[in-house]
Amino acid sequence: MNTDKDDLVKFLTTLALIFGGLGIVGWQVYEYLRYSTWNSVSVITALQWMKIHWAMNPTDWIGLHNILSMTPLSLTMIVIGWMVVMSDNN
Repeated sequence: MNTDKDDLVKFLTTLALIFGGLGIVGWQVYEYLRYSTWNSVSVITALQWMKIHWAMNPTDWIGLHNILSMTPLSLTMIVIGWMVVMSDNN
C-alpha cells in the first residue's frame, strides 16, 4: 500500500514540475507576443522570490550564482520532472 502512495506522490510531483515549467514558458511567450518583451525567469529569480538571502546578495559561490542566474527555471523544472519519471525506486 505504501508503494501506491509513493507512486501517486511521484506522479503528482512530475505533473507539477513539468506543467509548471511549461506554464512559465507559456507565460513568457504570451508576454513577448503581447508586449514584445521577454521576461527572463532563472533559477536565481525563483530563489529570490523565496527570499533566499544568498540569491539576493551572494558573498560566496559567485560562480554558482552566475550559472544559476543564466539557467532557465522552466527548463530546470522540466528536466527535474523528467528525472523523477526516469528514477527507479523499486
